Amino acid sequence: MNTNVKSRPTMRRYSPEQKEQAVRMVLALRVELGTSQGTVKRVADQLGYGALRVERWGGVRDGSVL
Repeated sequence: MNTNVKSRPTMRRYSPEQKEQAVRMVLALRVELGTSQGTVKRVADQLGYGALRVERWGGVRDGSVL
């Protein structure tokens, strides 16, 4: 067995429901806090997702809406 072989990272797949939930959480947090600063990262960290991925799903960014 060759232990020096590097495996390729696998790409995690998210269901449409997971994507929708993350975007809803970002929007709800913005209303609750009265700001958009840091909301995408906060939700992404809470769910264990990447912040950039969450941004792409809903067209939401920290500080603005696309």
